[in-house]
Amino acid sequence: MTSFEKIAAAKGLEQGLEQGLEQGRQQGRAEDLLHVLHKRFGLLPAGLQEKILAAPIDQLSVWFDRALDAPSTLDSIFQPVQH
Repeated sequence: MTSFEKIAAAKGLEQGLEQGLEQGRQQGRAEDLLHVLHKRFGLLPAGLQEKILAAPIDQLSVWFDRALDAPSTLDSIFQPVQH
């Protein structure tokens, strides 16, 4: 293996590890949000779990904060941000 190939392989490994860590953070945040929602609201509507699991981590963070502070409706958590 040439020096170039070694460097390329190391960069590929580093990128793969970063992607894996980001996916792990996203999955953990989604699971935390689902737990809070289940504790606050009980059985969740169909499709909501899939929506949460597919959301990017920045959106999950917004929803998580809202879930902690929201009034007693799920709708208030998932409303678009009003400017």
